[in-house]
Amino acid sequence: MELPAIGSALTIQYKRNPTVYSDPALSPRLYFGRVVRHEGEWSFVATLGNYDNVPQETSIEWAGDESGWEDREFHQPIEVINFTPSTDQVALGDEFAALPEEVPAADSPTRPVEELRLRFLAAGFEAGWLDNLEKPTVYYSDDFPDAAATVSRWHNQELASFELSDDRVYLVWPVEGRPEEDWGVELKRQEDGVFYSKSEAFGDEFEARLERREGYHALIGLWGSDEFLSFFGAILPGPK
Repeated sequence: MELPAIGSALTIQYKRNPTVYSDPALSPRLYFGRVVRHEGEWSFVATLGNYDNVPQETSIEWAGDESGWEDREFHQPIEVINFTPSTDQVALGDEFAALPEEVPAADSPTRPVEELRLRFLAAGFEAGWLDNLEKPTVYYSDDFPDAAATVSRWHNQELASFELSDDRVYLVWPVEGRPEEDWGVELKRQEDGVFYSKSEAFGDEFEARLERREGYHALIGLWGSDEFLSFFGAILPGPK
């Protein structure tokens, strides 16, 4: 058995309970980490964590072809281990590792945008939203921003097209019941780097940050009006 190199990055997807609904954003089962040391020929120790779990060591042992890898510390069944995570996954794992041991609780009814960002990106890997970067897609949830929510329901919509520049993001977001000329959402960059838009016709406001990641841009923020508040994350394909 060839064990992964000490110091190498990995992700571990633990199995979900198929009888209980949960979502990957607020109930993550994907862990990010690095190999710390080897223990004999059949096991290694890795430090693993995600937004809800500070990095801690666990022992992973090869239990044979029938059982595969088993976790001796967390005692959770493993679905799959990725020993060759992408640059994007490694960078996200490093962000989780840099979080304080106790992440400050939300001091308002809405989760902090940075928490939403980290949870959304991790959920994108766990749910497969980032597997296909060929088509621009926006994911959104009304429950996710709510600091009291324990589960969030997700919707997605393929964008008709989009345009990107340093100072402007233009999304053509199809909306049932609206004519095509009303599908456009233009967000302009503000002095603080936030992209902002307000629809004079419908009252909707969009406020988001744009970041370039491996093979795509992510536009992540909040969308709302006087009547609602939603999270949205637009995955916009781009050069690798």
